[in-house]
Amino acid sequence: LASAALLGRWLTPKMLSVVAVEWPGFAEFCCRTSNTPEIILQLHSEYIQALTGLAGQCKGLLSRFNGDAVVLTWNGATPAYNHATLASTAALSMAEVISGIGVNYDGELKAVHVGVACRPTLAGNMGCET
Repeated sequence: LASAALLGRWLTPKMLSVVAVEWPGFAEFCCRTSNTPEIILQLHSEYIQALTGLAGQCKGLLSRFNGDAVVLTWNGATPAYNHATLASTAALSMAEVISGIGVNYDGELKAVHVGVACRPTLAGNMGCET
């Protein structure tokens, strides 16, 4: 458990909504020799731009991404009393839009996994004393 000093100085207890997105088949798509680095970069850019655009429309922020695994948050840096509704609305739009992007690439990437959670968290800088 976090100490009271650590909580008061760098971390703040908050209720946060999180959307996690994964695109099954993306890694395999990238490994095919017929897909050039330019095609892969174009697809990845469209994917990230679509996710961050949809999140931004619903007051969400990109927290991190690693390849096709993306985490977006609501009610962290920007307060939003209806963060769970905003995150859920964005998640539904993401599933639809991302599936549409995949069809443009030989129809290989049709499905997308999107998860939504709303939990108490500790928000702020962790692991750094400055």
